[in-house]
Amino acid sequence: MNARVKDGRKQVNVLSQQKPHVVAFQDVRATSVRQYEQAFAEIGLRYILHTFQDPSDEATPTGVLIASCFELERLPHLPSSALWPEGMLSPHPEKVMKHWAKRMLFATLQSPWGKIDLYNAYVTPGLHKEGTSAGRKIYSSIKLDLLTGIYHTLATPSDRLRILCGDFNTPQKETITGETITWGQSYSKSKGCYYVRRKEVERHKAEFRVLRGLADYDLSDAYRRVHGYRSEKVYSWRTYRYDHIFASQALVPLSISYLNLLQEHQLSDHVPIEAIFVPKTVPQVAEIV
Repeated sequence: MNARVKDGRKQVNVLSQQKPHVVAFQDVRATSVRQYEQAFAEIGLRYILHTFQDPSDEATPTGVLIASCFELERLPHLPSSALWPEGMLSPHPEKVMKHWAKRMLFATLQSPWGKIDLYNAYVTPGLHKEGTSAGRKIYSSIKLDLLTGIYHTLATPSDRLRILCGDFNTPQKETITGETITWGQSYSKSKGCYYVRRKEVERHKAEFRVLRGLADYDLSDAYRRVHGYRSEKVYSWRTYRYDHIFASQALVPLSISYLNLLQEHQLSDHVPIEAIFVPKTVPQVAEIV
């Protein structure tokens, strides 16, 4: 969920009503990190990792954070050659690496039923802008490279329980028939269906591989596993379902829903997603918000 607010303590206090065991935040302000550390410790989530713990000369305004009642161990990032084996789409690799370092946080939870790898991701919007000497410029390819890096990180068999969660700024739409429409697709009135635009093949590929392709590697959409596609009107930001949890099949979602409590308190522009999982082999419950 999005944590880019001034009063992080209020966010944590509201979330504490859900009695979470693990919380994953995206878009966290650097100036709010200390406040979050204190507030989460007060509600029993004393193990905290965030991307501002990494030494950096870059003045990156936002990052990501994980708070847990379980011990956390940071997972290393793969080398660039493994993340982008075909090369980056962006002509600005230094910017991609900056966003990757601050907006991807991978850790292992030391849970009561064994280790669980948790991947917390904030994918930069396609219309991301940064200031240049010539004014503000759009860097649309950064989003695609981040999605590609996520895919190559996780597109491998694993014996470990895994959860991928975060704000992915995709898809454009989902239909009641089970279609996932990326931002690389448009609707054809003449054909009555969506198609991939010729100039957006790479955009469609990058988005679709994460949204649906990781299911081939035991990381499927936990919300759709429970609710199916009978209703496409589920939103987490404006009229889009951008915030997701993907999980191993061995993690059974007892319930999963989008919580309006933070929006009701005007504490986030995103609706947080909460999942209650139980491993198939162990009758104990953990919550991921």
